[in-house]
Amino acid sequence: MSPKLFRPSLILVLFMGLLSLGYFYVDAQAKAPVSQNEQRIYAQGLFIGPIYAQPINPVGKLLQSSWRDPDGSDYDQYIWDDFTLQTTETITQIDWIGGYDPARVGLGGPVLDFRIRIYPSIPAGSEPAIANPPLVDYLVGGNAGETPIGLVGSINMYSYTFTLPTAFTASAGVKYWVQIEASQQGGLPDWGFSFGTGGDGNHYRKTSGAGGDVMYRIAVGDAAFTLLGPVPDTATPIDTDTPMPFTDTPIPSTNTPVPSTNTPVPSTNTPVPSTNTPVPSTNTPVPSTNTPVPSTNTPVPSTNTPVPFTNTPVPVTTQTKTFTSVGSQDGWILEAGENSNFGAKIDSFSTTFNVGDDATKKQYRAILSFNTGSSLPDTAVITRVTLRIKRQAVSGTGNPFALLQGLMVDAKKGFFGASAPLVGSDFQALATKTGGPFSPLPVGAWYSFNLTNLSASINKHSGSFGLTQLRLRFKLDDNNNAMANYVRFFSGNASSAGDRPALVIEYYLP
Repeated sequence: MSPKLFRPSLILVLFMGLLSLGYFYVDAQAKAPVSQNEQRIYAQGLFIGPIYAQPINPVGKLLQSSWRDPDGSDYDQYIWDDFTLQTTETITQIDWIGGYDPARVGLGGPVLDFRIRIYPSIPAGSEPAIANPPLVDYLVGGNAGETPIGLVGSINMYSYTFTLPTAFTASAGVKYWVQIEASQQGGLPDWGFSFGTGGDGNHYRKTSGAGGDVMYRIAVGDAAFTLLGPVPDTATPIDTDTPMPFTDTPIPSTNTPVPSTNTPVPSTNTPVPSTNTPVPSTNTPVPSTNTPVPSTNTPVPSTNTPVPFTNTPVPVTTQTKTFTSVGSQDGWILEAGENSNFGAKIDSFSTTFNVGDDATKKQYRAILSFNTGSSLPDTAVITRVTLRIKRQAVSGTGNPFALLQGLMVDAKKGFFGASAPLVGSDFQALATKTGGPFSPLPVGAWYSFNLTNLSASINKHSGSFGLTQLRLRFKLDDNNNAMANYVRFFSGNASSAGDRPALVIEYYLP
Protein backbone atom coordinates (compact mmCIF):
# COMPACT_ATOMS: atom_id res chain seq x y z
CA MET A 1 0.00 0.00 0.00
CA SER A 2 1.35 3.44 -0.90
CA PRO A 3 2.02 5.95 1.92
CA LYS A 4 -0.71 8.19 0.55
CA LEU A 5 -3.33 5.44 0.84
CA PHE A 6 -2.06 4.24 4.24
CA ARG A 7 -2.38 7.61 5.99
CA PRO A 8 -6.17 8.10 5.41
CA SER A 9 -6.80 4.47 6.36
CA LEU A 10 -4.88 4.89 9.60
CA ILE A 11 -6.78 8.09 10.44
CA LEU A 12 -10.10 6.33 9.77
CA VAL A 13 -9.15 3.41 12.03
CA LEU A 14 -8.08 5.79 14.79
CA PHE A 15 -11.35 7.69 14.52
CA MET A 16 -13.45 4.52 14.72
CA GLY A 17 -11.43 3.35 17.74
CA LEU A 18 -12.02 6.62 19.57
CA LEU A 19 -15.72 6.55 18.71
CA SER A 20 -15.99 2.98 19.96
CA LEU A 21 -14.12 3.87 23.16
CA GLY A 22 -16.41 6.81 23.81
CA TYR A 23 -19.49 4.61 23.41
CA PHE A 24 -18.28 2.13 26.00
CA TYR A 25 -17.36 4.90 28.40
CA VAL A 26 -20.78 6.54 28.15
CA ASP A 27 -22.47 3.16 28.52
CA ALA A 28 -20.45 2.39 31.64
CA GLN A 29 -21.41 5.78 33.11
CA ALA A 30 -25.10 5.16 32.38
CA LYS A 31 -24.99 1.86 34.26
CA ALA A 32 -23.08 3.13 37.29
CA PRO A 33 -24.79 2.48 40.65
CA VAL A 34 -26.42 5.51 42.22
CA SER A 35 -25.88 4.61 45.86
CA GLN A 36 -22.70 6.00 47.41
CA ASN A 37 -22.25 2.75 49.30
CA GLU A 38 -22.54 0.74 46.09
CA GLN A 39 -20.22 3.14 44.28
CA ARG A 40 -17.65 2.46 47.00
CA ILE A 41 -18.23 -1.28 46.70
CA TYR A 42 -17.84 -1.27 42.94
CA ALA A 43 -14.78 0.94 43.18
CA GLN A 44 -13.17 -1.76 45.30
CA GLY A 45 -13.80 -4.38 42.61
CA LEU A 46 -16.84 -5.84 44.37
CA PHE A 47 -20.48 -6.34 43.50
CA ILE A 48 -23.64 -7.31 45.42
CA GLY A 49 -23.99 -11.07 45.33
CA PRO A 50 -24.88 -14.08 47.50
CA ILE A 51 -22.77 -14.66 50.60
CA TYR A 52 -25.06 -17.33 52.08
CA ALA A 53 -27.94 -19.24 50.51
CA GLN A 54 -30.50 -21.89 51.41
CA PRO A 55 -32.13 -22.57 48.00
CA ILE A 56 -35.77 -23.56 47.61
CA ASN A 57 -36.60 -27.19 48.28
CA PRO A 58 -38.63 -28.75 45.41
CA VAL A 59 -40.85 -30.69 47.83
CA GLY A 60 -43.21 -27.67 47.90
CA LYS A 61 -43.93 -27.23 51.62
CA LEU A 62 -44.34 -24.16 53.83
CA LEU A 63 -43.15 -23.12 57.28
CA GLN A 64 -45.77 -20.67 58.55
CA SER A 65 -44.32 -17.35 59.72
CA SER A 66 -47.21 -14.90 59.86
CA TRP A 67 -49.60 -13.18 62.26
CA ARG A 68 -52.99 -11.51 62.16
CA ASP A 69 -52.46 -7.76 62.36
CA PRO A 70 -53.11 -5.88 64.65
CA ASP A 71 -54.27 -8.02 67.60
CA GLY A 72 -52.82 -11.43 66.83
CA SER A 73 -54.65 -14.77 66.92
CA ASP A 74 -54.36 -18.32 68.18
CA TYR A 75 -53.08 -19.24 64.71
CA ASP A 76 -50.03 -16.97 64.67
CA GLN A 77 -46.68 -18.68 64.13
CA TYR A 78 -43.15 -17.35 63.62
CA ILE A 79 -39.92 -19.08 62.72
CA TRP A 80 -36.21 -18.29 63.02
CA ASP A 81 -33.58 -20.04 60.92
CA ASP A 82 -29.87 -19.94 61.68
CA PHE A 83 -26.83 -19.21 59.53
CA THR A 84 -23.08 -19.14 60.17
CA LEU A 85 -20.53 -17.53 57.86
CA GLN A 86 -16.98 -18.79 57.41
CA THR A 87 -15.62 -15.26 56.98
CA THR A 88 -16.77 -11.89 58.28
CA GLU A 89 -19.20 -10.45 55.72
CA THR A 90 -21.38 -7.36 55.25
CA ILE A 91 -25.05 -8.14 54.66
CA THR A 92 -26.86 -5.50 52.60
CA GLN A 93 -29.85 -7.42 51.21
CA ILE A 94 -32.08 -10.38 52.07
CA ASP A 95 -34.08 -12.39 49.52
CA TRP A 96 -36.54 -15.14 50.39
CA ILE A 97 -39.18 -17.48 48.93
CA GLY A 98 -42.64 -18.11 50.37
CA GLY A 99 -46.31 -18.63 49.65
CA TYR A 100 -49.81 -18.99 51.01
CA ASP A 101 -51.10 -22.22 52.55
CA PRO A 102 -53.71 -23.56 50.09
CA ALA A 103 -55.38 -25.49 52.94
CA ARG A 104 -56.59 -22.16 54.35
CA VAL A 105 -58.14 -21.14 51.02
CA GLY A 106 -56.97 -17.54 51.13
CA LEU A 107 -58.41 -16.74 54.56
CA GLY A 108 -55.30 -14.81 55.55
CA GLY A 109 -55.58 -12.25 52.77
CA PRO A 110 -52.55 -10.68 51.09
CA VAL A 111 -49.33 -9.87 52.93
CA LEU A 112 -49.43 -6.18 53.88
CA ASP A 113 -45.97 -5.94 55.45
CA PHE A 114 -42.96 -7.95 56.56
CA ARG A 115 -40.84 -7.55 59.67
CA ILE A 116 -37.20 -8.62 59.38
CA ARG A 117 -35.01 -9.29 62.38
CA ILE A 118 -31.60 -10.86 63.00
CA TYR A 119 -30.80 -12.25 66.45
CA PRO A 120 -27.67 -13.67 68.06
CA SER A 121 -27.70 -17.12 69.63
CA ILE A 122 -27.95 -17.96 73.28
CA PRO A 123 -24.55 -19.05 74.70
CA ALA A 124 -25.31 -22.72 73.99
CA GLY A 125 -26.00 -21.84 70.34
CA SER A 126 -29.12 -24.00 70.18
CA GLU A 127 -31.71 -21.22 69.74
CA PRO A 128 -32.00 -17.46 69.14
CA ALA A 129 -31.58 -15.08 72.07
CA ILE A 130 -35.06 -13.62 71.64
CA ALA A 131 -35.18 -12.40 75.25
CA ASN A 132 -32.81 -9.63 74.13
CA PRO A 133 -33.35 -6.95 71.46
CA PRO A 134 -32.52 -8.07 67.90
CA LEU A 135 -29.37 -6.94 66.15
CA VAL A 136 -31.42 -5.96 63.08
CA ASP A 137 -35.08 -4.92 63.13
CA TYR A 138 -36.87 -3.39 60.13
CA LEU A 139 -40.40 -3.12 58.78
CA VAL A 140 -40.35 -3.51 55.01
CA GLY A 141 -43.32 -1.18 54.48
CA GLY A 142 -45.06 -3.38 51.92
CA ASN A 143 -45.04 -6.86 50.43
CA ALA A 144 -41.30 -6.82 49.59
CA GLY A 145 -41.90 -6.85 45.84
CA GLU A 146 -43.90 -10.08 45.91
CA THR A 147 -43.32 -11.76 42.53
CA PRO A 148 -44.83 -15.11 41.46
CA ILE A 149 -42.29 -17.76 40.48
CA GLY A 150 -44.77 -20.57 39.71
CA LEU A 151 -45.86 -23.82 41.29
CA VAL A 152 -43.50 -25.68 43.59
CA GLY A 153 -45.16 -28.96 44.38
CA SER A 154 -48.80 -27.89 44.62
CA ILE A 155 -48.13 -24.42 46.09
CA ASN A 156 -47.85 -21.12 44.23
CA MET A 157 -44.56 -19.64 45.41
CA TYR A 158 -43.35 -16.02 45.35
CA SER A 159 -39.98 -14.31 45.60
CA TYR A 160 -39.32 -11.35 47.93
CA THR A 161 -36.41 -8.97 48.43
CA PHE A 162 -35.41 -6.25 50.88
CA THR A 163 -32.35 -4.01 51.00
CA LEU A 164 -31.26 -3.22 54.54
CA PRO A 165 -31.25 0.55 55.21
CA THR A 166 -28.02 0.01 57.15
CA ALA A 167 -25.67 -2.83 56.27
CA PHE A 168 -25.12 -5.49 58.95
CA THR A 169 -21.71 -7.02 59.57
CA ALA A 170 -21.87 -10.71 60.45
CA SER A 171 -18.76 -12.03 62.17
CA ALA A 172 -17.03 -15.20 61.04
CA GLY A 173 -17.96 -18.38 62.90
CA VAL A 174 -20.87 -16.79 64.81
CA LYS A 175 -24.32 -18.35 64.59
CA TYR A 176 -27.08 -15.82 63.84
CA TRP A 177 -30.83 -16.31 63.39
CA VAL A 178 -32.93 -14.54 60.76
CA GLN A 179 -36.67 -14.03 61.37
CA ILE A 180 -39.09 -12.83 58.70
CA GLU A 181 -42.75 -12.56 59.69
CA ALA A 182 -45.65 -11.52 57.46
CA SER A 183 -48.50 -9.24 58.58
CA GLN A 184 -51.98 -10.16 57.33
CA GLN A 185 -55.42 -8.90 58.26
CA GLY A 186 -57.61 -11.82 57.20
CA GLY A 187 -59.17 -14.43 59.43
CA LEU A 188 -56.39 -17.02 59.55
CA PRO A 189 -52.78 -16.00 58.82
CA ASP A 190 -51.52 -18.36 56.14
CA TRP A 191 -48.21 -17.05 54.72
CA GLY A 192 -45.12 -19.14 55.19
CA PHE A 193 -41.51 -19.64 54.10
CA SER A 194 -40.85 -22.21 51.43
CA PHE A 195 -38.85 -25.19 52.64
CA GLY A 196 -35.18 -24.68 51.79
CA THR A 197 -32.06 -26.80 51.53
CA GLY A 198 -28.43 -26.44 52.53
CA GLY A 199 -28.90 -25.47 56.18
CA ASP A 200 -28.71 -27.65 59.27
CA GLY A 201 -32.16 -29.12 58.64
CA ASN A 202 -33.91 -27.40 61.56
CA HIS A 203 -35.49 -24.11 62.57
CA TYR A 204 -36.81 -22.53 65.75
CA ARG A 205 -40.59 -22.08 65.99
CA LYS A 206 -42.99 -20.01 68.07
CA THR A 207 -46.67 -20.94 68.17
CA SER A 208 -49.45 -19.05 69.92
CA GLY A 209 -51.45 -20.61 72.71
CA ALA A 210 -54.71 -19.90 74.44
CA GLY A 211 -54.96 -16.78 76.55
CA GLY A 212 -51.79 -15.32 75.08
CA ASP A 213 -49.53 -18.24 76.04
CA VAL A 214 -46.85 -19.28 73.58
CA MET A 215 -44.68 -22.33 72.92
CA TYR A 216 -41.16 -22.41 71.51
CA ARG A 217 -39.37 -25.45 70.10
CA ILE A 218 -36.86 -26.73 67.57
CA ALA A 219 -38.61 -28.19 64.52
CA VAL A 220 -37.54 -29.91 61.30
CA GLY A 221 -36.96 -27.95 58.08
CA ASP A 222 -34.81 -25.20 56.59
CA ALA A 223 -36.30 -21.94 55.29
CA ALA A 224 -35.50 -20.73 51.76
CA PHE A 225 -33.56 -17.46 51.97
CA THR A 226 -30.42 -15.80 50.63
CA LEU A 227 -28.16 -13.21 52.25
CA LEU A 228 -26.43 -10.83 49.87
CA GLY A 229 -23.57 -8.39 50.24
CA PRO A 230 -20.39 -7.18 48.55
CA VAL A 231 -18.41 -10.04 47.02
CA PRO A 232 -15.37 -9.98 44.69
CA ASP A 233 -16.19 -9.15 41.08
CA THR A 234 -14.01 -11.65 39.27
CA ALA A 235 -14.53 -9.80 35.99
CA THR A 236 -13.24 -6.44 37.29
CA PRO A 237 -9.50 -7.18 37.53
CA ILE A 238 -9.47 -8.90 34.12
CA ASP A 239 -11.32 -6.13 32.36
CA THR A 240 -8.70 -3.38 31.93
CA ASP A 241 -10.95 -1.16 29.81
CA THR A 242 -11.49 1.26 32.70
CA PRO A 243 -8.20 3.19 32.31
CA MET A 244 -8.71 3.55 28.57
CA PRO A 245 -10.91 6.66 28.65
CA PHE A 246 -8.24 8.45 30.69
CA THR A 247 -5.31 7.53 28.43
CA ASP A 248 -7.43 8.44 25.41
CA THR A 249 -5.58 8.09 22.12
CA PRO A 250 -2.48 6.07 23.05
CA ILE A 251 -4.29 2.93 24.13
CA PRO A 252 -6.69 2.65 21.20
CA SER A 253 -3.91 3.85 18.86
CA THR A 254 -1.51 1.16 19.92
CA ASN A 255 -4.23 -1.41 19.85
CA THR A 256 -5.39 -0.28 16.40
CA PRO A 257 -2.45 -1.78 14.56
CA VAL A 258 -3.39 -5.18 15.82
CA PRO A 259 -6.36 -5.47 13.46
CA SER A 260 -4.35 -3.48 10.86
CA THR A 261 -1.47 -5.44 9.51
CA ASN A 262 0.98 -2.88 10.81
CA THR A 263 3.50 -5.34 12.14
CA PRO A 264 5.88 -2.90 13.85
CA VAL A 265 3.17 -1.37 16.04
CA PRO A 266 1.80 -4.60 17.55
CA SER A 267 5.34 -5.94 17.79
CA THR A 268 6.49 -3.08 19.93
CA ASN A 269 3.24 -3.11 21.79
CA THR A 270 3.30 -6.82 22.33
CA PRO A 271 4.93 -6.41 25.77
CA VAL A 272 1.96 -4.33 26.88
CA PRO A 273 -0.59 -7.11 26.65
CA SER A 274 2.17 -9.50 27.74
CA THR A 275 2.84 -7.51 30.85
CA ASN A 276 -0.89 -7.13 31.29
CA THR A 277 -1.37 -10.83 31.06
CA PRO A 278 0.00 -11.36 34.58
CA VAL A 279 -2.66 -8.98 35.86
CA PRO A 280 -5.51 -11.37 35.23
CA SER A 281 -3.13 -14.22 35.96
CA THR A 282 -2.25 -12.86 39.35
CA ASN A 283 -5.86 -11.95 39.86
CA THR A 284 -6.94 -15.43 38.95
CA PRO A 285 -5.99 -16.67 42.43
CA VAL A 286 -8.50 -14.19 43.88
CA PRO A 287 -11.50 -16.11 42.64
CA SER A 288 -9.48 -19.29 43.14
CA THR A 289 -8.84 -18.44 46.75
CA ASN A 290 -12.48 -17.47 47.01
CA THR A 291 -13.47 -20.87 45.74
CA PRO A 292 -12.43 -22.52 49.00
CA VAL A 293 -14.66 -20.08 50.87
CA PRO A 294 -17.87 -21.83 49.82
CA SER A 295 -15.97 -25.08 50.06
CA THR A 296 -14.88 -24.32 53.58
CA ASN A 297 -18.40 -23.14 54.27
CA THR A 298 -19.62 -26.62 53.63
CA PRO A 299 -18.13 -27.94 56.88
CA VAL A 300 -19.78 -25.10 58.80
CA PRO A 301 -23.28 -26.56 58.63
CA SER A 302 -21.70 -29.95 59.03
CA THR A 303 -19.93 -28.95 62.21
CA ASN A 304 -23.10 -27.22 63.35
CA THR A 305 -25.10 -30.34 62.65
CA PRO A 306 -24.46 -31.89 66.07
CA VAL A 307 -26.12 -28.92 67.82
CA PRO A 308 -29.59 -29.33 66.31
CA PHE A 309 -29.19 -33.06 66.09
CA THR A 310 -29.03 -33.19 69.84
CA ASN A 311 -32.50 -31.62 69.66
CA THR A 312 -33.63 -33.93 66.87
CA PRO A 313 -35.52 -36.35 69.13
CA VAL A 314 -38.13 -33.65 69.74
CA PRO A 315 -39.21 -33.00 66.15
CA VAL A 316 -38.09 -36.21 64.47
CA THR A 317 -40.03 -38.49 66.81
CA THR A 318 -43.10 -36.24 67.01
CA GLN A 319 -46.29 -38.29 66.91
CA THR A 320 -49.96 -37.37 66.73
CA LYS A 321 -52.93 -39.09 68.33
CA THR A 322 -56.56 -38.09 67.86
CA PHE A 323 -59.16 -38.88 70.52
CA THR A 324 -62.92 -38.74 69.99
CA SER A 325 -65.31 -37.61 72.70
CA VAL A 326 -67.07 -40.45 74.55
CA GLY A 327 -70.75 -40.04 73.69
CA SER A 328 -72.05 -41.60 76.89
CA GLN A 329 -70.12 -39.08 79.00
CA ASP A 330 -70.52 -35.81 77.08
CA GLY A 331 -73.47 -33.47 76.60
CA TRP A 332 -74.90 -30.15 77.84
CA ILE A 333 -75.94 -28.82 81.26
CA LEU A 334 -78.42 -25.95 81.73
CA GLU A 335 -78.07 -23.57 84.66
CA ALA A 336 -80.74 -23.83 87.40
CA GLY A 337 -81.48 -20.09 87.18
CA GLU A 338 -79.88 -16.89 86.01
CA ASN A 339 -76.81 -16.11 88.13
CA SER A 340 -77.30 -19.27 90.22
CA ASN A 341 -74.04 -20.82 88.93
CA PHE A 342 -75.48 -24.27 89.57
CA GLY A 343 -76.34 -26.86 86.98
CA ALA A 344 -79.73 -28.52 86.77
CA LYS A 345 -81.08 -30.06 83.57
CA ILE A 346 -78.71 -32.24 81.52
CA ASP A 347 -78.74 -34.04 78.17
CA SER A 348 -76.14 -36.72 77.49
CA PHE A 349 -78.04 -38.64 74.81
CA SER A 350 -78.52 -36.15 71.97
CA THR A 351 -76.34 -36.07 68.89
CA THR A 352 -75.61 -32.38 69.61
CA PHE A 353 -74.80 -30.16 72.59
CA ASN A 354 -75.47 -26.46 73.26
CA VAL A 355 -73.15 -23.67 74.43
CA GLY A 356 -74.59 -20.19 75.09
CA ASP A 357 -77.78 -18.98 76.83
CA ASP A 358 -81.51 -19.58 76.52
CA ALA A 359 -84.45 -17.17 76.43
CA THR A 360 -84.71 -17.22 80.25
CA LYS A 361 -81.09 -16.01 80.59
CA LYS A 362 -79.78 -19.36 81.81
CA GLN A 363 -76.39 -20.51 80.65
CA TYR A 364 -75.63 -23.67 78.68
CA ARG A 365 -72.35 -25.38 79.41
CA ALA A 366 -71.05 -28.56 77.77
CA ILE A 367 -68.78 -31.41 78.86
CA LEU A 368 -66.56 -33.36 76.46
CA SER A 369 -64.80 -36.54 77.59
CA PHE A 370 -61.67 -38.05 76.01
CA ASN A 371 -59.97 -41.30 77.00
CA THR A 372 -56.43 -39.96 76.55
CA GLY A 373 -54.84 -42.29 79.09
CA SER A 374 -55.76 -45.35 77.06
CA SER A 375 -53.06 -44.89 74.43
CA LEU A 376 -51.00 -41.81 75.32
CA PRO A 377 -47.61 -42.97 76.68
CA ASP A 378 -46.93 -42.08 80.30
CA THR A 379 -43.64 -40.43 79.32
CA ALA A 380 -45.05 -38.45 76.40
CA VAL A 381 -43.92 -34.81 76.22
CA ILE A 382 -46.89 -32.95 74.76
CA THR A 383 -46.01 -30.21 72.28
CA ARG A 384 -49.44 -29.22 70.97
CA VAL A 385 -53.10 -29.77 71.86
CA THR A 386 -55.95 -28.87 69.51
CA LEU A 387 -59.69 -29.23 70.11
CA ARG A 388 -61.88 -29.50 67.01
CA ILE A 389 -65.68 -29.28 67.17
CA LYS A 390 -68.19 -29.04 64.33
CA ARG A 391 -71.12 -26.61 64.32
CA GLN A 392 -74.54 -28.08 63.59
CA ALA A 393 -76.63 -24.88 63.92
CA VAL A 394 -76.88 -21.47 65.60
CA SER A 395 -79.89 -20.38 67.62
CA GLY A 396 -80.84 -16.70 67.70
CA THR A 397 -79.47 -13.76 65.74
CA GLY A 398 -75.84 -12.70 65.64
CA ASN A 399 -72.65 -14.56 66.41
CA PRO A 400 -72.64 -16.02 69.94
CA PHE A 401 -68.81 -15.91 69.99
CA ALA A 402 -69.02 -12.12 69.64
CA LEU A 403 -72.19 -11.55 71.70
CA LEU A 404 -70.91 -13.62 74.62
CA GLN A 405 -67.25 -12.53 74.46
CA GLY A 406 -65.58 -15.72 73.32
CA LEU A 407 -65.41 -19.35 74.40
CA MET A 408 -63.73 -20.49 77.63
CA VAL A 409 -62.36 -24.03 78.03
CA ASP A 410 -61.97 -25.58 81.50
CA ALA A 411 -59.75 -28.67 81.56
CA LYS A 412 -59.85 -31.46 84.10
CA LYS A 413 -57.26 -34.21 84.43
CA GLY A 414 -59.68 -37.04 85.14
CA PHE A 415 -63.36 -36.12 85.34
CA PHE A 416 -65.43 -33.24 86.71
CA GLY A 417 -67.29 -33.91 89.93
CA ALA A 418 -67.57 -37.33 91.52
CA SER A 419 -68.05 -39.55 88.48
CA ALA A 420 -67.30 -39.80 84.78
CA PRO A 421 -70.90 -39.75 83.47
CA LEU A 422 -72.53 -36.33 83.00
CA VAL A 423 -74.32 -34.90 86.06
CA GLY A 424 -75.74 -31.47 86.85
CA SER A 425 -72.98 -30.57 89.32
CA ASP A 426 -70.40 -30.78 86.53
CA PHE A 427 -71.67 -27.28 85.68
CA GLN A 428 -69.82 -25.76 88.66
CA ALA A 429 -67.22 -28.48 89.48
CA LEU A 430 -63.62 -27.35 89.92
CA ALA A 431 -61.29 -27.49 86.91
CA THR A 432 -57.56 -28.14 86.75
CA LYS A 433 -56.86 -25.20 84.44
CA THR A 434 -58.74 -22.75 82.19
CA GLY A 435 -57.93 -21.33 78.75
CA GLY A 436 -59.53 -18.63 76.65
CA PRO A 437 -61.46 -16.68 75.62
CA PHE A 438 -61.31 -18.01 72.04
CA SER A 439 -63.05 -16.52 69.02
CA PRO A 440 -61.70 -18.48 66.05
CA LEU A 441 -63.13 -18.24 62.58
CA PRO A 442 -64.53 -21.57 61.41
CA VAL A 443 -63.15 -23.43 58.43
CA GLY A 444 -66.32 -24.76 56.90
CA ALA A 445 -68.31 -25.66 60.01
CA TRP A 446 -65.26 -26.68 62.04
CA TYR A 447 -63.83 -24.64 64.90
CA SER A 448 -60.28 -25.29 66.10
CA PHE A 449 -58.93 -24.23 69.50
CA ASN A 450 -55.25 -24.25 70.44
CA LEU A 451 -55.21 -25.68 73.97
CA THR A 452 -51.47 -26.20 74.25
CA ASN A 453 -51.32 -24.14 77.44
CA LEU A 454 -53.64 -26.74 79.01
CA SER A 455 -51.32 -29.64 78.16
CA ALA A 456 -50.45 -30.21 81.83
CA SER A 457 -54.11 -31.15 82.35
CA ILE A 458 -54.01 -33.96 79.79
CA ASN A 459 -54.28 -37.34 81.50
CA LYS A 460 -51.57 -39.74 80.32
CA HIS A 461 -52.27 -42.43 82.91
CA SER A 462 -54.95 -45.00 83.59
CA GLY A 463 -56.12 -43.28 86.78
CA SER A 464 -59.60 -41.70 86.70
CA PHE A 465 -60.38 -44.12 83.87
CA GLY A 466 -57.67 -42.40 81.80
CA LEU A 467 -60.05 -39.50 81.11
CA THR A 468 -59.42 -35.88 80.22
CA GLN A 469 -62.61 -33.81 80.33
CA LEU A 470 -63.18 -30.35 78.90
CA ARG A 471 -65.99 -27.96 79.88
CA LEU A 472 -67.04 -25.42 77.27
CA ARG A 473 -68.76 -22.14 78.18
CA PHE A 474 -68.87 -18.58 76.96
CA LYS A 475 -67.10 -15.93 78.99
CA LEU A 476 -70.34 -13.93 79.38
CA ASP A 477 -72.96 -16.19 80.94
CA ASP A 478 -75.83 -14.39 79.18
CA ASN A 479 -76.41 -11.08 77.40
CA ASN A 480 -79.72 -10.27 79.08
CA ASN A 481 -81.65 -9.92 75.83
CA ALA A 482 -84.22 -12.56 76.82
CA MET A 483 -83.48 -14.40 73.58
CA ALA A 484 -81.73 -17.70 73.04
CA ASN A 485 -78.22 -17.26 71.72
CA TYR A 486 -76.31 -20.51 71.53
CA VAL A 487 -74.30 -22.67 69.17
CA ARG A 488 -75.28 -26.28 68.67
CA PHE A 489 -72.27 -28.56 68.05
CA PHE A 490 -72.15 -32.26 67.17
CA SER A 491 -71.49 -34.47 70.21
CA GLY A 492 -69.83 -37.85 70.69
CA ASN A 493 -73.23 -39.40 69.90
CA ALA A 494 -73.29 -37.99 66.34
CA SER A 495 -74.25 -40.62 63.81
CA SER A 496 -71.24 -39.85 61.64
CA ALA A 497 -67.93 -40.50 63.39
CA GLY A 498 -66.37 -37.75 61.28
CA ASP A 499 -68.63 -35.14 62.94
CA ARG A 500 -67.71 -35.96 66.54
CA PRO A 501 -65.51 -33.70 68.73
CA ALA A 502 -61.80 -34.52 68.41
CA LEU A 503 -58.84 -33.79 70.66
CA VAL A 504 -55.62 -33.86 68.65
CA ILE A 505 -52.41 -34.28 70.68
CA GLU A 506 -48.88 -33.96 69.30
CA TYR A 507 -46.05 -35.33 71.46
CA TYR A 508 -42.63 -36.93 71.47
CA LEU A 509 -40.91 -39.49 73.66
CA PRO A 510 -37.72 -38.32 75.42
